[in-house]
Amino acid sequence: MGPDSPGCPAFDAALLRAADELHARQCIGDATWAALAARYDTLQLMDVVFAVGQYTLIAMALKSFGTPLDEGLEGF
Repeated sequence: MGPDSPGCPAFDAALLRAADELHARQCIGDATWAALAARYDTLQLMDVVFAVGQYTLIAMALKSFGTPLDEGLEGF
């Protein structure tokens, strides 16, 4: 499911778009930021950036260290 998937609620789409933008450009675009800011306060907006950044950091570390997936799990 992506931000443009049919039936995706607008705010959920904004969160998915924020993650995509952070991954691609390391910055949330103005339109996405405004959509998030309609519901989130400043600390919550910061949490979005920090949460995506933390998952990215963990993924980079685990991949660099060659950490295998748990038994029974398949990669993408």
